[in-house]
Amino acid sequence: MKLVNTLLIISLSASISNKKIESDRSLIVPGKGGNGYVLYSSYSDIKNRLKNSLSNPRLIQQKRITYLIKNVLSFSCSNITTTTFDIPFKKALYISSKTALFFNNDRLTAIAIFNNKKVTHDMIDLTKGISAIIFRYGNKDLLTCKYKSHTIYVYLKKGIAFVDDNSDNSVDVILIFKKQK
Repeated sequence: MKLVNTLLIISLSASISNKKIESDRSLIVPGKGGNGYVLYSSYSDIKNRLKNSLSNPRLIQQKRITYLIKNVLSFSCSNITTTTFDIPFKKALYISSKTALFFNNDRLTAIAIFNNKKVTHDMIDLTKGISAIIFRYGNKDLLTCKYKSHTIYVYLKKGIAFVDDNSDNSVDVILIFKKQK
């Protein structure tokens, strides 16, 4: 039964089009996109899309490569390092207080979403908290890291991570990135 569920979820993820992700801002597809943005989109395409929106994105450009987990979120753990996993970027677009887009080589490499009123493609209601995610995705291939009162839960093979500020079972930040092997 678990194999059937896994195959169904894999086929659901593969069948969700980029257009669907771009048009449904409540949808999260690990390893592919969410909040209306698709991984590997070009910086110029996203800037053109944002021209017609009401948001006023703020661009932050780095002189050298910066790492999202280590440098921006300030997590420093032995099991999550820049050699095992991190998201390098040189540009970041902050769109209101809801989304941050991270680019490397002018391609979208990560999406950070600061709103938990989302649903994953496999029907996890993120307002139910971290425990609902772990119940659905399990502990296999889960990396966790605590920093002060914050915890990050990383599913490398799925291409998604969740940050829980204050370790109170809430999803405070959703990170979508390329699936890792």
